[in-house]
Amino acid sequence: MNAIMFSSLFALTVPNVDLLATVLTLEDNTTRGMIAINNVVWNRAKQDPKNIRKVLLRKYQFTCLNPHTVKKKSLQDLIKKAKSRSNWNVAKSIAENTYKGKVPITVKGATHYHVYRGKIKCSPTWTHPSLGGKNKKCKIVSFVGNHVYLENVD
Repeated sequence: MNAIMFSSLFALTVPNVDLLATVLTLEDNTTRGMIAINNVVWNRAKQDPKNIRKVLLRKYQFTCLNPHTVKKKSLQDLIKKAKSRSNWNVAKSIAENTYKGKVPITVKGATHYHVYRGKIKCSPTWTHPSLGGKNKKCKIVSFVGNHVYLENVD
């Protein structure tokens, strides 16, 4: 599960800030949501900007980069798509500040999130039972927009 996605030469040349901004842009449309997702990335990276790229490119971690979602699109295509969205400049600013260590904490301790629209069959098994999952150890941190943020998932 720790396999890296997009192992092509292009993936190695993508600026870190653009990679993070792409994930933020494609995962959520709102500033508040992008900041919350950025918190998850920051927590997974153990508050160290040097770890962010590895966190982002780890296979099956972010829906916008998952093989079943991207359907053979290149990372270059995804970045182009993200840059065309109206929230790109906000995402880029969040990403730039993150690489400077300036991360507003909005979902403290959260290392995971998923879409939440009530108890539905597509809830991941690793989520809390009250959300349709099977993981009694995880804790709900917050709801932001249509995402629920969790800690103690592993």
